[in-house]
Amino acid sequence: MKNKGFLAASMLIFMLTGFQWASGQNGVAIAASTATADPSAMLDVQSTTKGALVPRMTNAQRAAISSPATALLVFCTDAPSGYYYNSGTSASPVWVILSAGALTGTGTANYHAKWTASGVLGNSIIYDDGTNSGIGNYSPAQKLQIGAENNDGILIGNYNDQLGWSGTGTAPQYSIRFAGFRDVVSNFVGAKIAGIRTNVCCSGLSQGMELSFQTSEGTATAAGDANLVERMRIGNGGNVGIGVSTPLAKLHVGGTAGTDGIMFPDNSLQKYASTLIASYFAITAPGTVQTIASTTPTLVTGLAITLTPHSATSKFLIMVTINGSTNYVCSSLIYRNGSKVLSQANTNEAGSNATTYTTGGNNNSYMLQQIINYMDAPATTSAITYDIRVASAWAGTAYTTIVNSRSGSDMTTPSTLTILEFQQ
Repeated sequence: MKNKGFLAASMLIFMLTGFQWASGQNGVAIAASTATADPSAMLDVQSTTKGALVPRMTNAQRAAISSPATALLVFCTDAPSGYYYNSGTSASPVWVILSAGALTGTGTANYHAKWTASGVLGNSIIYDDGTNSGIGNYSPAQKLQIGAENNDGILIGNYNDQLGWSGTGTAPQYSIRFAGFRDVVSNFVGAKIAGIRTNVCCSGLSQGMELSFQTSEGTATAAGDANLVERMRIGNGGNVGIGVSTPLAKLHVGGTAGTDGIMFPDNSLQKYASTLIASYFAITAPGTVQTIASTTPTLVTGLAITLTPHSATSKFLIMVTINGSTNYVCSSLIYRNGSKVLSQANTNEAGSNATTYTTGGNNNSYMLQQIINYMDAPATTSAITYDIRVASAWAGTAYTTIVNSRSGSDMTTPSTLTILEFQQ
């Protein structure tokens, strides 16, 4: 009875106020004249001069509503004012604002907007001219250009986190990945630059970082990073490795010895490392003439060099030129620390390349020039003295060798000793 009375009273009010209430199978229409509810609505309020009011309250009152139904709508009058609806459930309400009220602020064309204060919009640092975008750059030349000043850039990760690492397992890393071109496998990575944390023993300490460059080669066989191979690594100590993940020198090139190497601009391929690291030179004093008439090897004055190898693997190319004259036969010899390592007469010794221009006979007018090229590998890091000695074939003045001068002539030609140190 009470429901019927309420319905009758409601209809009487609408009729007295000039509104028409029409109900049907599809819904209820409220209008100033005869109206039919829209088929899609259960309640259709129609007017060209008036609106509909929902409950108005403060944000605190809204939050105090007990078990609000999903989609419940209210209007909050205090900041931030606007229409709110419950997008959650009655047990866990989530109030979402539909309108933040009047917005203020100004902006500039092509700049993305941001909230500069509550209810106030302004320019952000993101710029989009319709072709290119910039972050902190307002005339971008590429699809994305970041920064325009010194120290602008991208920071990946948090200064104070541990890269999500639990303290065990594989060392953590942050990466920039480049999508591979889809062929047989979808969603595979074609290249990656990764910052890898090292020294992961102690999570509470600052850790070193290394930079890894990885690419894929050939047809992908699996998704993700599975096709990647590390090509280059910059270690946390500054060493750079190509083809090796633990570089042991400022530049460490890996690969297969005798096959891989370094290509130069002239397309020459160096497969073995052999680098000139030092050079030494000695020459007899100008005008010095030395007469040798003994079978005992005699030091050529001025042709001695003392050096210290840079490593035990150093090799020394020894180049000797002895100028002078002889009236018979003589030999030039290389000594290391007082012991003979090569004689000009013995061309069967490994690494020797000795050439002699002499003629025999009991005539002191014949010119002498002996040239020796020899590669020595002393396998030590201790100091070494190389010297050059000359010996006549027989003792006596009849078999004299004159170094640096032709006998009976005032013309002198110095003799030289050159040593090149190679690291291999």
